[in-house]
Amino acid sequence: MKPEAVVAITKGMRDRLDNRMVLNQKKIAIIQGVNDPIIPLDQMNKAIISVQIQPYYHLIEHCGHMGFIEKTEEFHAAILAIIDKFSDVKPNY
Repeated sequence: MKPEAVVAITKGMRDRLDNRMVLNQKKIAIIQGVNDPIIPLDQMNKAIISVQIQPYYHLIEHCGHMGFIEKTEEFHAAILAIIDKFSDVKPNY
């Protein structure tokens, strides 16, 4: 990636709106790598405990913050599990 792109992405993440209120309004899903250095497990667990509606939470072993790149097959399986969990129509994989 170009340095300008990295700077723009970093600023975008830094300056994004605080949407934590959504966690108390809708059922959500979280996919997290066990070795995530950006959002450590203890920090995520505190956040999950603090919300009214408990999210569907899927951990990926031996994975950091970029599960869709680091553990593609496991991430894909997690996405299918989320679709199955949240969908009224059950797919026939």
